[in-house]
Amino acid sequence: MAWNHRLTVASSSAGIAALLAVAALLVFRLSHLAISGPSQAVMEGEVLSGPVTGQGGALLTRSRSQTALLIDPSELQAPIKADIQSQLGIRLGAKPRLQPVSGAVAKRWQARHFAGVTVVEVKTWVPKAGISPRILDFASQLTRQSPAVYQERGRVWEPLQQHATHTTLNLSLSQSLTPLARDGAIWVLGKDGQVLAAAGPWNSLWQSRPVGLAALPPLMSLASSRSQLQSALAGAHSLNQIGQLWGASAIRQALNTLGFGHFRIDSRRLASASLPRQPGPATVTTGEGLMASPAQVARAYLPLIDQGRLPALAMVPGTAKAAGHPVVDGTARRAVVGGLPAIREDGVSMRLWRPAGAPAVVLDARGGRVAVLSTGSASNALLVAALLASS
Repeated sequence: MAWNHRLTVASSSAGIAALLAVAALLVFRLSHLAISGPSQAVMEGEVLSGPVTGQGGALLTRSRSQTALLIDPSELQAPIKADIQSQLGIRLGAKPRLQPVSGAVAKRWQARHFAGVTVVEVKTWVPKAGISPRILDFASQLTRQSPAVYQERGRVWEPLQQHATHTTLNLSLSQSLTPLARDGAIWVLGKDGQVLAAAGPWNSLWQSRPVGLAALPPLMSLASSRSQLQSALAGAHSLNQIGQLWGASAIRQALNTLGFGHFRIDSRRLASASLPRQPGPATVTTGEGLMASPAQVARAYLPLIDQGRLPALAMVPGTAKAAGHPVVDGTARRAVVGGLPAIREDGVSMRLWRPAGAPAVVLDARGGRVAVLSTGSASNALLVAALLASS
């Protein structure tokens, strides 16, 4: 009887041990399944995957946690993959991908419990107050050769390598310009084409809009390099006449007086990554109207503020490219700039150009800078000049 009891106890203990072993195995398998998944993923799109600095190493960004979907294409069924690509507006490749989304979008996908789609947190960088996100996108794209690779670190996915992007942006100047931009855009370029500051909504910063004959001074500068107009520009009477007519309704008459005709700068949209970092050729094409973004107008004025290192100006009549790249004569350039109204801010002399209905342009020859306001009053242009003088 006792022997049977011991057998019963032993068999019961063995059964319990077996159950515990099975339970442990299940827990191990479940935990393994819970943590299984891609160890790395790429993140594409207009997301900063590292800090951005400006002049003097000033930080233009701050890090934050962003909700994202971790999508593993190898785990997705074809209909679900097509649904994801359609709803999120992306194209999935073979590699796992991180896609930043809003909290509401993340909840919708989480509720569907699809294999291959997980809600996670990722580390990204966003601009500080007063810094245009579009400018940071441009700065980041210059150095980003391929999508950023992320890996999970704790509960947050972070870039495998964090490289800071260094820019020429002036933090305090950019932040000071933001209240003045409102619905328009303000660009500040240095003499070599560096973007020193920019403020305004992204569509105002990059969008081409009618600007009339606002590019007249650089076009006059171009005209000065043409032999048939050199004698006309050399006379003080002609320059005085132009100075009196700039900004008035008879501005076309001033151009016709010189036999210059109608010109416009290249109306093609300027891609953000194409902004010049060194002096380069400025293309001018013939035409009646003038469509340009603030950045294009600013570039057109660079020959007027550059100190001794003028970029070549290529003359392109229509679509046929002309031979040679005439360089603007320094004397003629100074004469053209001298025709612009002068203002003084904090002891610094600047030139201000704002014909009716066109962008305001502020030339700071001493600092080698040009500021362009796509919209706004003349008083705003004076405020921008004051900011340039104090920066």
